[in-house]
Amino acid sequence: SFTDPEAALRNYWMFVSAKLPINSCSASNRLQQVSDIMNGIKNSGEAAVSMGVSGFVGGVMSREMTKDTALQMMSRHSVVFSNVPGPQEPMMVFGKLIDEVGMVYPNAIPQTGIISYAGKVFFSVCVDPKVVTDASSLPNHILAELESLARELGVEGSPLA
Repeated sequence: SFTDPEAALRNYWMFVSAKLPINSCSASNRLQQVSDIMNGIKNSGEAAVSMGVSGFVGGVMSREMTKDTALQMMSRHSVVFSNVPGPQEPMMVFGKLIDEVGMVYPNAIPQTGIISYAGKVFFSVCVDPKVVTDASSLPNHILAELESLARELGVEGSPLA
């Protein structure tokens, strides 16, 4: 329960699978297709069912069985993508202004996270360097995709501004 003090700070999340349009011909087309896919998921009961099943299974299966099930599920996917809306007003911690935020979730497969904060968007990618040997090139690919999207949509300026 969300009112239970023992569970108040727990992260309630669920895993919902989606096919990504990686073969689409343009950045704006990929964005539209992802938007359509995500809206379909949001408008379905899939997330609620996933949350319910996860809660039930976690309560009846042994820890070892739960770990094995999670590993099997992860092995059928290529990336975990998370987006989190953060506070839109600047925040302070221990009297210091927070300038930047990020989320890092080491995982069995690559983990991508986007979080908004104080009018900015921050992007993180966690990969296994033994699997993704050229990980340092990922930021350039992400930036190139954002620049392509901006050009296609007639947005001026740099995504880094």
